[in-house]
Amino acid sequence: QHLPADESIDVIPFGSVAQGLCGQDSDLDICFQAPRYFDSFPHSDEANGFSSTDKESHFLKNKILPRLDGIVDEVREIFSTAIPILRCSIPSSVDDMDLIQ
Repeated sequence: QHLPADESIDVIPFGSVAQGLCGQDSDLDICFQAPRYFDSFPHSDEANGFSSTDKESHFLKNKILPRLDGIVDEVREIFSTAIPILRCSIPSSVDDMDLIQ
């Protein structure tokens, strides 16, 4: 999906996939970076009650999760961690080559 330049999101794989050490049952670890998205929050985080984790959870829930609709089978939101996580399952009917093209 094309995004305007001010909403661009960098998708960066890491972990075993990025190192070339993954197996058939490995998970895919992805980091999403969107610096301009976070510019929209007040700069004084403590005064406005927005922690970094709050911002990251908001980003995942409102920008990433809607774009996963129809791609992933199941999503589990894990936002009580130091770094918020979306744990997703990809349907077994999806061809592996479809994911990397």
